[in-house]
Amino acid sequence: MKLLAFGIFALYANILFSQNTIDPSTVTIIRDSYGVPHIHAPTDAGVAYGLAYAHAEDDFFTLQEMLLAASNRLAENTGKAGAGLDFVAQFLDVKNTVDKQYDTDFRADFKAILSAYTQALNKYAATHPKEVRVKGFFPIHEKQLVAAQMLANCLVCGIDKSLKEIVGNRVDLPKSDATRGSNAYAINAKRTIDNKPYFCSNTHMPLEGSFGWYEAHLTSDEGLNIAGALFPLSPVILLGANENIAWTHTINKTDLVDVYQLEINPDNPDQYKLDDKWVDLEKTKAHFNVKIPTGIKLGVNKHFYKTKFGSAFRNKQGVFAVRLGAMFRINALQQWYDMNKAKNYTQFRHILDEQSLARMNIVYADKKDTIYYIDNGLFPIRKEGYNWLNTVKGTKSDQIWNTYYPIKDLPQILQPQSGYVFNTNNTPFDASGKEDNVKRELFPKNMGLYPYDNNRSKTFQALMQSNNKFTYAQFKELKYSTALPQGQLYFDVDINAVLNLDPEKYPDIKDQIMQIKTWNRESDTANTDAALMMIIARFLIDKTHVHYDSRKEEIKLKEEYVVEAFGHAKKFLQKYHHTTKVPLGNVQRHIRGNVSIASDGQVDVLRAATALPYKKGVYRIFHGDSYLLFVKFTDGLPELESISPYGASNHKDSKHYTDQMRLYTTHKTKKIYLDKNKVLQDVESKYSPK
Repeated sequence: MKLLAFGIFALYANILFSQNTIDPSTVTIIRDSYGVPHIHAPTDAGVAYGLAYAHAEDDFFTLQEMLLAASNRLAENTGKAGAGLDFVAQFLDVKNTVDKQYDTDFRADFKAILSAYTQALNKYAATHPKEVRVKGFFPIHEKQLVAAQMLANCLVCGIDKSLKEIVGNRVDLPKSDATRGSNAYAINAKRTIDNKPYFCSNTHMPLEGSFGWYEAHLTSDEGLNIAGALFPLSPVILLGANENIAWTHTINKTDLVDVYQLEINPDNPDQYKLDDKWVDLEKTKAHFNVKIPTGIKLGVNKHFYKTKFGSAFRNKQGVFAVRLGAMFRINALQQWYDMNKAKNYTQFRHILDEQSLARMNIVYADKKDTIYYIDNGLFPIRKEGYNWLNTVKGTKSDQIWNTYYPIKDLPQILQPQSGYVFNTNNTPFDASGKEDNVKRELFPKNMGLYPYDNNRSKTFQALMQSNNKFTYAQFKELKYSTALPQGQLYFDVDINAVLNLDPEKYPDIKDQIMQIKTWNRESDTANTDAALMMIIARFLIDKTHVHYDSRKEEIKLKEEYVVEAFGHAKKFLQKYHHTTKVPLGNVQRHIRGNVSIASDGQVDVLRAATALPYKKGVYRIFHGDSYLLFVKFTDGLPELESISPYGASNHKDSKHYTDQMRLYTTHKTKKIYLDKNKVLQDVESKYSPK
């Protein structure tokens, strides 16, 4: 009897295994002339297999980054630089959270997609062992993939910044979103010459790395047909367009991470107060191995605590706990998959009720001329009576939130009379025409909604008011504005402190002060004042640690800092360029490999660009327009144009390592087709994963 039962079980296991295993020969990868993969398979799971394999071909090194971190093994490969992420993953307990929720939080169809994606990574690792960063790390399983995505979502919410403050004994410092941004906008037929809706996705993220975008086009016999971009380890498109709809994200600055300072028992440092009782801190530790220069791996333990408020860390200031919604939700990828398959606004809006995306605004448009904006995320329902924007003295159980405002209660705009919606990381209370915007007083203060505009939002609004109806060419040109609006701040730095400096008071930098006073606030490559301002602003940003502060509108600068910044910029430019009247394009460059091209733009303009010192008097763009997608809806399939900052491949020996750079710097795009017949007209290679 036992033998029969075992035989039945083995037969069932064999059937189940065969159902979940992808046959690579059924998957087709077409590379177009820019190396962008167009992937087709009979099933959506098969497409996920092909996507993982194609992405691994282009950048297996980066695909392993978050996987290693979520598995507490990044520092084994990168040394001290990876130790922080190894600690964060354990501090947030991502592995145990995924283990507890995996079976219940994912549907069978999406588990098949996760399985297929993981199979492809394991297959690639097995056939390319020299590209594996940590020996013995592969094969991986689906839960590791989900843990990596959960960790990434927590990082997008800003948990890394809060932990740096706690571990570094600097809890009073403001949170920073220096490397996160984006523009997004859509206009409907009432604002277009040809009566067709237009859409623009323009993300501002690092140009490469774990938060660098990868472009793909996915189709299946199960109805999938979508093009757009995704982060490493995503088996689905995170922003893009299918046959009927388009959507994108921008980072919202809603206060999502709460920090509590716990009251510690003066007679027992291992207890904290909760509702007038002393409760034991549950001591635990993060363990990881750090590769040191000699090649030896050094074991490191870092202690922290589990509390009712969340994971906690003891520093010189006390014991601090953190809490954010992304710590408790693991199924964001499943919601994005559902968004990939949505056919209209009704379906898309229903999918948002899944409420698995912890952060990010959404701008949406579709072929039926519907446009929509929502300040989306997991916004905690917090107890009134506490200042949640600052560190909260955590002593009461009513401070421990467990629920979120439903989607219907979040700021959103559907079909505005003005005919447009947008977001540039600015307040949700300025997302359309004045008459259409939602009112701030309708939303609880404890939602933590961001109250401020920025230079990009002010510029965009001015451009929308300057023209009642746009051609498609005019619509696309909106994105490339390099101007700062008059009288506004520069990346949260009070620019007036720079503009109003008295030249007679500082004769050594008198000429440079006068130069900035006459600057036209543009940043085209020929502008001979923008380089000076860029270096001054970069110095002040670093000097004051100023980056998109969500708690105050501006940073007042000490005059001595401004004088120091002018002196630094003058010295730098004269040393390398022999003048401070140097064209911006000579200093600010778009660089990869042996390619170096003059680049326009600056911080906090619609043509976003953030540069850091590179070498020999040159600043290199590292953040800004990281992926750009324009969509024009028609009676048939939508027309798509896109551009990536470098190319589809991260291999230096590939022509696709740099082949989009010239288009990127000259405001040009390439066509991306959803029509299979048009895809087949531009085939560089066609194959199945090996």
